[in-house]
Amino acid sequence: MKRFTHIVLVVNGGAGKNVAATAVTRCLAAAHPDLPIHVVTGWPDIWVSNPHVRQVYRFGRTEQFYDQVMSHGRARVIHVEPYLHDDYIHAERHLIDVWCEMAGVTWDGKPGQIVLSADELAMAREFVAGQPRPALLFAPFAGPPPEQASRLAYIKQQGRMQRRSLPIDLAQKLADTLAANYTVLHARLPEQPQLNNTVAVVDHLRILAALAVVCPKRVLVDSFLQHAAAALDAPAVVCWSGTSPRLLGYDLHRNLVRQACATPTCGRPNSHLFDMTAMDMPWTCPFADACLNHPVEAILQAVEEEVPCGAEG
Repeated sequence: MKRFTHIVLVVNGGAGKNVAATAVTRCLAAAHPDLPIHVVTGWPDIWVSNPHVRQVYRFGRTEQFYDQVMSHGRARVIHVEPYLHDDYIHAERHLIDVWCEMAGVTWDGKPGQIVLSADELAMAREFVAGQPRPALLFAPFAGPPPEQASRLAYIKQQGRMQRRSLPIDLAQKLADTLAANYTVLHARLPEQPQLNNTVAVVDHLRILAALAVVCPKRVLVDSFLQHAAAALDAPAVVCWSGTSPRLLGYDLHRNLVRQACATPTCGRPNSHLFDMTAMDMPWTCPFADACLNHPVEAILQAVEEEVPCGAEG
């Protein structure tokens, strides 16, 4: 790579995938400390104060990108899709591992990296300190937002991608039980259902990440917050379903996996992609929420056994 003068990493996908991508930039910076790294992404807030990145550009706001970046020297552009790597498709290696390989570097085995400011952490601490009971961050819903804030819209939204959210009834039962001992902070999008007996937290994703640090307990699904919690060394109970912790999870979490379907088609759509059919339509499991119906008792036991975040004590 000596003939290149800088690196451009293009990151498609959501906020959680961007957190994973920060691990790729860390490994790129370690392998090529003399090459500045520029990132093009839809989620620039994930990259604020990242020590390995020279500059971040948002999709759709790259008017000066060519003049500022591409025309100065020779850029190595890394625009790859790790979901299409053979080892990821066959569930053999972690997303970050194959992404690093596609970028020409070796993964250091660590999660991504989010750099929070002192003010962001202070706001989160102040909010948590004002709660009547110990705070538990609860994020039971994942994926793209529903079209509107209704139960029907939420159910329709679940078919748009591999299921990762807890069923609403299970999430409510869990919230009701947890509320006896904790103030349950329900992290959600504005269009997602609001659970009873919880405090709604509809905030900037960086404040949500700060809450993951300062809350004594965390119960999550495979979404942005499980990646963020790992990046911030905040162990959580993570309830898995349509996706796998072997490919997208982290060892510091308490990963709960439920194999519920006695069928060879479970998790195996008729396509080379794990969540799309050959007609480029979302694959919908015929058993719906079977693998999402984690026993409440198992989740509660994991919560009580989980070690609180060491960063805040």
